[in-house]
Amino acid sequence: MDKKKPKWWLVPIIAIPVLIICLYLGVTAFYGGFSKDLKNHRFIFGTWVNGIYATGLTVSELNEILTVNDDEGVFTIVDNHGIKSFVHYSDIGFEADYTEILERMIDGQDPFFWFMGLPMGMSYKLNPKYSYDNELFDRSVADSPTFSYSNNDISKAVVEIKYDENKGFYLYEDIGDTIDSKKAKDDIGKAMLAGDDSYTFTDEDLIKRNLSESDKKTYELWEKIKNIQDVDITYNLGDREIKVDSSVVAKWIIGDDGQILTDEEGNITFKDKCIEEFVSELAGICDTFGKSRTFKTTAGDEIVINNVYIGTALNKNAEIKYLKEAVLEKRKEVRIPEYTKYVGTGNVDTVGDTYIEIDRANQTMYYYVDGELFLSTPVVTGNVSTSHATPSMISPIVSKERDRYLIGPDYCSFVHYWMHIRNGIGIHDAMWRSEFGGDIYKWGGSHGCINTPDEAMALLYENVSVGTIVVIY
Repeated sequence: MDKKKPKWWLVPIIAIPVLIICLYLGVTAFYGGFSKDLKNHRFIFGTWVNGIYATGLTVSELNEILTVNDDEGVFTIVDNHGIKSFVHYSDIGFEADYTEILERMIDGQDPFFWFMGLPMGMSYKLNPKYSYDNELFDRSVADSPTFSYSNNDISKAVVEIKYDENKGFYLYEDIGDTIDSKKAKDDIGKAMLAGDDSYTFTDEDLIKRNLSESDKKTYELWEKIKNIQDVDITYNLGDREIKVDSSVVAKWIIGDDGQILTDEEGNITFKDKCIEEFVSELAGICDTFGKSRTFKTTAGDEIVINNVYIGTALNKNAEIKYLKEAVLEKRKEVRIPEYTKYVGTGNVDTVGDTYIEIDRANQTMYYYVDGELFLSTPVVTGNVSTSHATPSMISPIVSKERDRYLIGPDYCSFVHYWMHIRNGIGIHDAMWRSEFGGDIYKWGGSHGCINTPDEAMALLYENVSVGTIVVIY
């Protein structure tokens, strides 16, 4: 008989599963699968705790890593005066311990399923349990500047209403609050154990004194002052703004003796003179009607024109009334003043971007729209030789008419277009003229009006509105 050949091909079939089982059991044993003591368990594959890769670490090993330098921090205490004190964790035996929560966590991991974290991993964010030495804590907190400073002498308490030019009236309080040491320490300790890094005193941490009748009256008056000063008005004057806030209003309620003005019932009253002075100062800015203006001509020259009939004039009575009502109603708004006159622009440095310019020396009229030259034409102004020269001035167009007669002591002229400026002087066509410009005005000019060629006058009339500013020089 032939001998049977060995079946070597069976070796790997048997050996590989045995090796896999041995490897699995070995890794399981490494992670503590055969130990009931959690101290011998290790975190399975893919475990991350607070950004630390914990795979293969025991609870004690991971806790040691997580708590490194935890006693090097600083806790901040802020008292009722805003003063800060600092307690160093190292001075109070402060410790962080993750053991309890880590044991609960590792107890939830089955070492026999150590491969479950391989695909995506498992990340945990854990908070430790904090503790400190009570004796060291009491000593360190009691010695902090916060406690020593805040233990004021209650008899020195002060409640006063003071005045500051920049912010008006304000309440000054040094009411002698002293710290309720036991409660404050308990609250600070609770904050530390909760993982907070600071604590700010609340009213419950303080022992307040009983207020005197005088103090109560001061507080009552302060509430009224707060209401009066709780205003924020911005005057919009076009090129500038004027604020009315607590610093301004405070000056209206203070008497010559420096005391706050009140009536018989204790209500705050205004010092009318102060409001009137404020409005007068406002008028000094707003009252530009009739004030001389500097004008830059088309030729580039800067000239001063004195006969000015544009600008603004403040309605003082209306603004005084408004301010009293606005303060009492605690308004917060932008205010455009009420004017008795508002012609053209209130800014004395400009006539705006749309205007008519008449240059008498060069007998030329220009019309600018939004800063761009729209029309330029020769004209004939008032007759110099007969004392009818067109006057220099800045004034608006006050009216426009079509097809009317212009009647004077020695003339009656029909015109198609008439734009009245001031005192019978206007801009119109002159069909009786065949020439414009040059020196005609010196001996054959108008009675004061600006004679304009028909075609130019028609274009001007169609594009100029009532109120457009005319500058004559």
